[in-house]
Amino acid sequence: MKILDRYLLGRFGRMFAGVLAACALLFLLTEVLNNFQDIANNDTPMRQAVLYFLCFLPYRLVQVLPLVSILSVLFSIGILAHNKEMLAITASGLSPARVATPLIAAGVLISIATLAIGELVVPFTESRAQEIRGIYIEGKSEGRQGRLLTKDIFSRGRGGTYYMMRQYDNRAHVMTHPTIIACSDDGRRLLWRMSATTGTLLAEATSQGQTLWRFDGAVQMTFGDKGGLKSMVRHERPLEMPLEPKLHRYLGAKRKPEEMGARELAEYIEMLTAHGESTGRYWTDFWLKIFFPFASLVFIIAGFAFAMRAQVGSIVIGFSQGILYALIFYAALALTRAMGVRSFLPPLPSAIIPLIIFAALSIYYLRRSAYTMT
Repeated sequence: MKILDRYLLGRFGRMFAGVLAACALLFLLTEVLNNFQDIANNDTPMRQAVLYFLCFLPYRLVQVLPLVSILSVLFSIGILAHNKEMLAITASGLSPARVATPLIAAGVLISIATLAIGELVVPFTESRAQEIRGIYIEGKSEGRQGRLLTKDIFSRGRGGTYYMMRQYDNRAHVMTHPTIIACSDDGRRLLWRMSATTGTLLAEATSQGQTLWRFDGAVQMTFGDKGGLKSMVRHERPLEMPLEPKLHRYLGAKRKPEEMGARELAEYIEMLTAHGESTGRYWTDFWLKIFFPFASLVFIIAGFAFAMRAQVGSIVIGFSQGILYALIFYAALALTRAMGVRSFLPPLPSAIIPLIIFAALSIYYLRRSAYTMT
């Protein structure tokens, strides 16, 4: 690595760390102020409060990494350009694209790291943050009992099966007063019904890939072709019954896309599709998980182009153009995501169109910066 590359990367790296730390501090201060009253009212333990704020940060920081990237380039390279140092560098025969190469390489690494963090770190920390918030900060009674409950469930299963129950314990995987009915393929005829006082998960996957449940106080009824009661059996002993795969996950509380990695989200979408539920929102967020991390690379290229203009104009103008560029990207992404969620656009185009447009603009501005300096 050449001395120039190390010099530019050093300036960019220090600025990136500083801007990222400033964003983290701003997020923390805002969240502390927003939740201070709830923390005081519910006597939240200090350890849980600190853990909540630490788990709260990763997802928010991932969302602003493109903005952090462009600000870091504008500050570090913009000052060099304004002081004519970049002019001296390019006067030696190096093109702007060559000068930007180490920063582009840094952008690639940042994008890959963002993708990895979004897959491995954010799902855990965001789920933990939401759990701590519900239990200790908002003071939900079921949270105090260490349980996360989904109440009054009526859900459609696979193959004409329907599940109804008073509540479902997402941690212990226990159904309370469940009723399961199976209908014919056309949905016009009731085939059988089973009700019980409780249903407990015994195995997440049998040899056939099904979930295995134990029902206490079970009553099974079968019905004839004309809908009349054909038989009824009361089980004095617990009844073990295999049910559809991943039923315990489906009955649990609906999870937010940010609480899942891309692989887990894809499995979740597959499960929802099998139950006939709409998945447009989840597919849109799935593709955003894949492509959004590369916005940092796009923003570094654009930031470099805007920063180079500071040597022929005002550094304030170049800085303002970069900030406006970033804000327009976030606004465009929010718009296309909303269109994807509401099925006005297919999920993949709604996630990737803003990135493609702004990537093309960034390359265009980088090429123009070469002419600006001549």
